[in-house]
Order: sequence, then C-alpha cells, then structure tokens
Amino acid sequence: MNRPAKVLIVNLLIGAASLVAAATKVSAQSAVTPSFYWLKFGEVMPSGWIKAQMLRDVREGSAGHLDELATQASSDIFGSGRNAPGKPNVAVEGGEEGAWWNGETEGNWRSGYIMMACLSGDPEAIRKADASVQHILQTQDKDGYIGIYSPELRYSSSPVSGEMWTQACILRGLVAYYELTGNATVLSAVERAVKRTMSAYGPGKWQPFQVPGGGQGIAHGLMFTDVVARLDELTGNADYRDFGARLYRDYSTGYPNWTSQDATLASLLDIDKPLTGHGATTMEHLRVPLWAYYVTGDPELERASENGFLKLRHYLFPSGSVIGMEWIEGRKPDPTYAFYEYCTTKELLVSLTSALQKTGKGDFGDSIERLAFNAAQGMRAVGGKGVTYCTRDNRYQVSRDLEGRDKFSPVHGDVAVCCNPNAAQMMPLFVRAMWMRTPEDGLAALLYGPSVVNTEVKGVRLRVEEKTDYPFSSVISITLSPERAVDFSLVFRNPHWSKATQVHCEGATVSLEGDYFTVRKVWNKADQVTLNLSESTVGLEASNGEVALQRGPLVYALRIPSVEHQSKTYSLAGFADLEYSPVEGANWSYELDATQGKGDFGFYAKAAPDANMVYPFDGAPIRLEGKLINLLTAKRDDVSLIPMASSLALLRRVTFPVVTTMQWHGQPLVSRTNPQR
Repeated sequence: MNRPAKVLIVNLLIGAASLVAAATKVSAQSAVTPSFYWLKFGEVMPSGWIKAQMLRDVREGSAGHLDELATQASSDIFGSGRNAPGKPNVAVEGGEEGAWWNGETEGNWRSGYIMMACLSGDPEAIRKADASVQHILQTQDKDGYIGIYSPELRYSSSPVSGEMWTQACILRGLVAYYELTGNATVLSAVERAVKRTMSAYGPGKWQPFQVPGGGQGIAHGLMFTDVVARLDELTGNADYRDFGARLYRDYSTGYPNWTSQDATLASLLDIDKPLTGHGATTMEHLRVPLWAYYVTGDPELERASENGFLKLRHYLFPSGSVIGMEWIEGRKPDPTYAFYEYCTTKELLVSLTSALQKTGKGDFGDSIERLAFNAAQGMRAVGGKGVTYCTRDNRYQVSRDLEGRDKFSPVHGDVAVCCNPNAAQMMPLFVRAMWMRTPEDGLAALLYGPSVVNTEVKGVRLRVEEKTDYPFSSVISITLSPERAVDFSLVFRNPHWSKATQVHCEGATVSLEGDYFTVRKVWNKADQVTLNLSESTVGLEASNGEVALQRGPLVYALRIPSVEHQSKTYSLAGFADLEYSPVEGANWSYELDATQGKGDFGFYAKAAPDANMVYPFDGAPIRLEGKLINLLTAKRDDVSLIPMASSLALLRRVTFPVVTTMQWHGQPLVSRTNPQR
C-alpha cells in the first residue's frame, strides 16, 4: 500500500474518535431529536460491486475524467479563473448571465471526485483530490473568501448572481474531504469561508433573495444550508444553525423566483398547490424546511416539510425518480412520454436520505434503494462512460429528444455540464447513508449493499463488514469485530416489500418494532448477524394505468434489441455521445395477463449461474421468467424480463397494460393504453 492510501486510512481512524462527542453536541442543540445521526464521511466504505463500480468510474469513466473532457470543469473558477469586471468565466454565450455555471460544474465535480477518490481508495485519484483541495486552500483570500467572483463582483444584488450556490457546490466537497481525512486545516478554511459569507449577509447588507427577477443561481443559493447544517453538526457552533434557519425564512419571503417557489413556506403549507418548478431545485429544496424543523422545533416547519414529501408522491415514476423536463409543471409522470433528469434524481436521493436520517421512516429507505438501483443506475452509459441528461422509464429510443437532452454523453456540453458532475456524487452519497448511529450510540443499517464500517461505539473501536450481492441477492451477512467486548444494539431496516424477513444472531435478543429489527447483545470478535429478506414479484401501477413488475428493490423490464449510433466523439479515447434505435422488427407490444399467478402475473425469479457479480449491472444476474400476451399475434409468448438498469436494457419497456378475462376470448387484442409506437 502506498503512502497516500496509508495516510487516508490512518486519518479515517483518527478522525472517527471525535464522532461520539459531535453526536452528543447535535443531540444537545437539536430542538427535535432525529432518529439517527450521520457517521462521518469515510466511516462507511464501499466494498463488493459498489467499490468495483466506483473504481471503474474514477479510472475509466467520465466521472473520473470530466476535467479532461470539459473545459467547464477545469477553468479554475475558484482560483485564477474568477469572474472579474469585463472578464466573465462563461460556460456558454450570454456573458454575465452564465457566469456562475462553471462554478456549479467545477464545484460539484470536484466535490464528487473528492468523495469518489477517497471512497474508492484509488491511490492516483487520491493524489489528484489532495492536489485539488490544496490548490483551493492556496487561492483562498486572506479574509476567508472561497468563491467565483473578484472583490468587485462578490455579494452583489444582481439577479444572475450565483454566489451562495457556487460556494455551496465546492464547500460541500471540502467538508467531505475534512471528514474523510481528518485534516483540520481544511475544516478551518471552510469555517473561515462560511463566516465570511455570513458576515456579508443581513439587514442593511447583502440579501440575495430580495432580488426582483432572480434566476436559477439565486434559487439554488438556498443550498448553502447544506454547508452550515453539516458545520453545525461537526462543530456544535449554533451560529451555523441559526444562519441556515434564517436563510430559509428569508428565501420564503423573498421576491417570487421564476425557477422554483415549490418549497417556500407558503407553497408547502398549501397541500393542494401542485409542484411546478425546476425539478432539481424543487428536489434539493425539500430537505431545507425538514432540517429547519429539526433544529428549531417550529411546528409550522414540520407541517410544511411533511406536505412537501406528500406532494412528491404524485410525481414519481416506477423507477423511483421524479418528473423533471426540466420543469415539473404539475405534470403526471407518464412512463412513456415524460422524462426525468439526472440532476433532479441525484437531488431527490439526497433529500430522501436526509428524511430517512431525521424521521426514521423506513419507506424513505425503500424509496432511496428503488431510486438508486433503478432510475440512477439506468441513466448510466455502459461502463460509466457518461449519463443521460434526461431519460424515460419506457425507453423505446434514445434520439436527442427534449432539445438534445435524451442521449448518453460524458459531458452534455451542448445543453449544460450539470448532470455529469453529479454523477460523481451519486453513489458516494448513497454509501454515506448506508449506516448511521442511533441516539443510544448503537449502529443502524438503513440501506443495504456491500460495505465496511470502521467507527467507535461506546468508546470501543469497531469494524463491521456487510457481505452481500444485494440488490441481486436477498441474503445479507454482517460480521462484527470490536477491539473488546461491547454491549450495544444493531438496528436493521425491514423493507416494506419483505413480508417474512428472518434475522439470525446467536446469543442475541432480536425484536421487531415498526420498520426496524433490533439485535442486542454483548458483541465479541467474529460475531455474525444474517438477514434473509423475502422477495416476491408485485405490480407497481404507473400514472398511465400500466403496471411495472418489482421484485425486492429491483424493477424489471423487457429488453428491446438496439442499434448504437455515435453522434459525437471526444479527443479522449473511448468517450462519445451515444444514441440508440430499436433493431428492425423488434417488438415490445405486450400486455400482462392478470389471470396468471397471484399478484405476480405468473412470473418467477431465475438466477443466472454465470453472472458477473463484480459488475452486476453490466448483465442480468436475476431475471423474471414468464409469459406476456403479444398484441400482434394474440398469443402468450415466453419472455425474460431483466433489471431495468442493466446495460443490456439500453432500450426497454418497463410498464405494460393489463388484460383481464373479460378481454380474452381468443380474439386479437388491442392495447387500451400504449401499444408499440
């Protein structure tokens, strides 16, 4: 093992020692006690297929090479490339209006790269992340400022300002770097930067939301709360909490913003008001009033945040994502005609993990896994070489629909380089939420998948290894290795789709309460817990009346054979913009037969004996075998459905009409909803 990797591991072990104290501070200063507490970034590490995918992404994928593929990610906008009078650092034509775009792109990408490099453990990526962080610290102003504007332009009342938003994009990564490495110098730099911005804000000073005609950069600026919320948790400094809560109140009373009013206090308190705004903005904003409620205890904020997540249900696809084209506009999430966006999908994942951590409601965990293992994975190009900006559940073609957004690209520079930077953050943020701490200083497994936890419980160093091929296996094996015997509770989320979960642990007391199993004992080295989740095939009704099939956390699809088309190539070998069309004669005009089976339409799961479990989404380790009614022949055809996120299903049909006995008399059938187009 080389020196950078050794240093990272040592820092992770050292940094974990202060976690219990930090958790205690949070509990003391929170008006409402959350159900769980975040572990530090890096105390949960990926293993198995998740680590393999992350390593491939950082070494070979677009997420690891975006700075080489897109100048928008490498303009040094936080250093030598800051916007100055007459010299905007622009991503597109348009001058000042686009002068914050590169800050979003570079900030989000560098933050994601830091997370992905450290979690993957790749030595070269860690060196690159280290150098990136050191460069930002070296270019930090003496007064603490870290941002994209020269002194003449910062903290302005311009309607196209991106001040707090771009700061949030880079500072979130720097905070994660501190947690991953324990480097106190980085935490100090972040605190100086945040305090500089806090000092510029207030009555008689800079008030970013009191700007007529404010655009997306201003609306996104509310996410500065992500930074102050985590600093509050890490340091116990109540100034951060108070600033964030005031920021949300000010946003709610600011000038109407054309991008998103969905999450203002007034909008959320009106349960009948539909979601209409920019998808990514609405999804990121949902977590702000929720956080504000937990730190203030204001019942009005509680009702607002609950309403927000209730409204969300009306806009979800079977894959778990939410409509965003790029605006929601109150539309139904039709799986054939409506799109969802990668940025929106990522922000929804983050807001759902925040809701799971605070409320402890297990259905949020179900939603996160469905989103991560279906919609998010299904938006990735083969081998992580890019993502779709926008896509659909029923993907009959990929042909630059929606103004060029519907294609696989490593950059999407012809639209906006926003989704690809977020691709570097998606799985690191999922991994972060897999395990959390309970208020009683135990541990909770909230999202499942191969992982390793290194932390401290009740003053005892502890390693927890989770071995599983989940979501392609329903068996999860947990091995604990404490430095010495220690008594605490392990908590396991019981997915709502698992109706007969079995939990085995020798010598332990096992109980089920609500959405969670609790396993209590005095733990010794090599103690094990085994979870056997019970999976069954069930139907998910889509907004168009069609039905998708889900088994466990995976949604399945009919693969449509396709032909690949390269619409653009890049100077970096192996990267291209890709579109797909169905092969001639391909048929996806089918219906489910409700007379077959008992709620499963006659489909049964079959494992592939030769599946590659290192990269399981490259293939189809589990298939659903059964029959569909062919609308062209009126016959029942044997079909094999595969996970909708499989790279084999670049084109796919996820939802199907359902035929009943009233319609079946041996005559040719016509679909009642959407036959093949």
